[in-house]
Amino acid sequence: AILGRTAEALRSGDPALADRALADARSMQPQADVMMSTAANVTEIARMSPMRWKQRGQVETYVSTVRDLDNAVRDARVMARRTSTLLRHGETPPPDLHLAIDALSRAIGIFADDLSQQDDFDEARQELIEAARMATATLPEAMTLNSASITAQVRSLAADLLLASGYTRDEIDERLDFD
Repeated sequence: AILGRTAEALRSGDPALADRALADARSMQPQADVMMSTAANVTEIARMSPMRWKQRGQVETYVSTVRDLDNAVRDARVMARRTSTLLRHGETPPPDLHLAIDALSRAIGIFADDLSQQDDFDEARQELIEAARMATATLPEAMTLNSASITAQVRSLAADLLLASGYTRDEIDERLDFD
């Protein structure tokens, strides 16, 4: 909903819609905080309980994924804030930036399905990379601090979810280097 509203705000030029996306993004932080707290508790249990020592590797993976998801929530909030600022300032967004955010939203849906089904993330990874590529391609169109920031957040959000999917930082750098 946050990314969909953000894309629609860019498409329509509606700063009030961007403000609603920002409010939605801010309201997600308590849920992200609960996830992080749960991850910390699970880590402590796995470290302290001899019965859980065999599960420490799985717990580490879970905690790492939760950290990356928390970062993705923050990225979405920054993207919504920058979109709101861009529209309130009367700046013209790059023509296809909303399409990149729509693509990112679809990629996140695929990612969520893969995560819940413990799937291999192949399709989600390709869609995340494509969304970042689309956003990067909009940069020469209308470069302002706000449009560059929105583009950077699309890339950052994609990178955080690629990390959560198991890619290394080197793999992400290689796949998101569009120059």
